[in-house]
Amino acid sequence: KTLRDVIVENRHLMALIIEAVAHCGKQGIALRGGDGESADPGDGLNPGNFLATLRLMAKLDEKLKAHLTKPKMKNAKYVSPQVQNEIIQLLSKDIVTSLVAEIKDNRFYAISADELST
Repeated sequence: KTLRDVIVENRHLMALIIEAVAHCGKQGIALRGGDGESADPGDGLNPGNFLATLRLMAKLDEKLKAHLTKPKMKNAKYVSPQVQNEIIQLLSKDIVTSLVAEIKDNRFYAISADELST
């Protein structure tokens, strides 16, 4: 593989991983579960919503499936809690930037806050 091929594949994988984090955020569900990253498929443990979402996506994407089951570099799986937190921070900056731009473009705006209690 050429360097360009590796870059294209890594971008593809990162796009899917970012989409999984964004999906969990949009649904308002926690990313990590009780048993964490070490939970293997089929062992009955809870891997968390993020890894479960990635595994579901991997059923439809062979590159993601290969990355999750046999990563080329064990230190570059991009699914650790630290990477998840970095993605959340980047997504939040993007949301804030979009909101600020939208507010600046309009003469009037309102902010509504709601609280959910159980």
